[in-house]
Amino acid sequence: MKLRSYQTQAIQKTKQSFMQGNKKICLTLCTGAGKSIIARKIVEGALAKNKSVIYLTYRTVLIDQMKHTFKSLDVEYGTLQKYGKTQTKEYDLVIIDEVHWAMGSKLYNNINCKYMIGLSATPITPDGYPLEFDEIIDIVQMKDLIDLGYASPVKVLSTAKVDTKKLKGGKDFTMKGSYELMAKSEILKDIVKVYNDHAKGLKTIIYAVNIEHSEQLKEEFLNAGIICDTVHSKKNTMQLIDDFRENRIKLLINVDILTTGLDLPDIYCLILASPTKSLIKATQIYGRCTRLNPLDTNKEALIIDCCEVIKNTQHPYQRFDFNKIRDKKKSKSCGVCKSDMIIIDKQMSKNDEVTYTVKTIYRCTECSNFEEVEEMKVVNLQFCEKCGEQIESKNLEYKQSDKSIEFTFTCKCGFVSTEREILLSDAELKIIHHEEVMKAPATWKKVAELLKEDCKRNGYKWQYSKRLIDIMQNRNKTPEQVEDMIMSIREKGGKISAIQFME
Repeated sequence: MKLRSYQTQAIQKTKQSFMQGNKKICLTLCTGAGKSIIARKIVEGALAKNKSVIYLTYRTVLIDQMKHTFKSLDVEYGTLQKYGKTQTKEYDLVIIDEVHWAMGSKLYNNINCKYMIGLSATPITPDGYPLEFDEIIDIVQMKDLIDLGYASPVKVLSTAKVDTKKLKGGKDFTMKGSYELMAKSEILKDIVKVYNDHAKGLKTIIYAVNIEHSEQLKEEFLNAGIICDTVHSKKNTMQLIDDFRENRIKLLINVDILTTGLDLPDIYCLILASPTKSLIKATQIYGRCTRLNPLDTNKEALIIDCCEVIKNTQHPYQRFDFNKIRDKKKSKSCGVCKSDMIIIDKQMSKNDEVTYTVKTIYRCTECSNFEEVEEMKVVNLQFCEKCGEQIESKNLEYKQSDKSIEFTFTCKCGFVSTEREILLSDAELKIIHHEEVMKAPATWKKVAELLKEDCKRNGYKWQYSKRLIDIMQNRNKTPEQVEDMIMSIREKGGKISAIQFME
């Protein structure tokens, strides 16, 4: 098979990264970009040099798929659940598919290898921060693949019926709260109405909160005369998925079954009815509908957000920032000098009938460095307060002033409603403070924390930080001196192990 240009680039960048001394890297490509083809080419190169290779993942269905891709190659296969129970033998190369599910687990830490390649469309934490590898190689994201013509464009609609502000939860909303919100009779009926208005006849997947919610949705659709079924952990789903694949059923309501692994080119619509704050989950779901359909060169996928998923995560076209740094105070600082940044401008521009972009411009208070951050937002579908009918997006007017942006909806019955987005006023332009670590006095406790961070980032066990402290203390180094050495290594992009050879 002839490789696409970005696939060739991925193989080249992998070799370059290993040559630069990196041991654990991640190749990130969006769903449908052909990670398995790239993996095969890399494995062929390793086997040609008589290297031992093992492919690991967390689901047996992915292993079955990869066995087909690696057919005729001498590769070992297994699940992390099996191989990660104890320390493995040392492999020359380990490939971990869907590596975001493995990071931070004991299973992952027990994999012993000279080189590791993680494969993932989402090498991030649920709240959007990059996972810790020696290098994340960003090859192609969803918007890139669409622009290149290798994925279908996506239209996103969002309803205004659900408000998730009061939902509780840490990294994600609680299932109990999400179910209580989405199982309300008016919400169930609204989901059926949205399907009828925008997706009727399209092969569609609905993402429900839990089994009870999925069955309630099924009953609502059946009562409306729409053939559908549910797939979840308490049913034999294989026959239902085959029926869906063969178009005997065009609407499936699922509970955490069809988030990954189902790649059908004729899926045209996804309806999000399960609130989430997880960028990983949302992005994996988006990828279910973007594969090209060879029988329809004009395919445009449709995502209907019925529970503010995009508001709480991000738009499918929005890019991941793999250089994003977690700030405990959630403040914004300059990437050059770590000083405070102020918002100096905020602009909005309308993209099409259903989306608009907010661009925020920051300026550093010390070095005058500028940074632009863009966020894509979806205009909520409105329902007429007078007649109750949904107002079509074509009847939307857009007006922006210095202080606000207004969306005016005109129903066919003549009623006019306005939704306003307020921009920052001058009074709201405040400095966002950043805690500068270097200003605090150096202590061995602080040095230990810095060393642990770098050990984790470089793929070493955290106990290695204790060994490095012992070495530094035996050399009579002060905490200030060691801290300076750590910062010097970070600035040069080196490995923390280099501290042993510094004077």
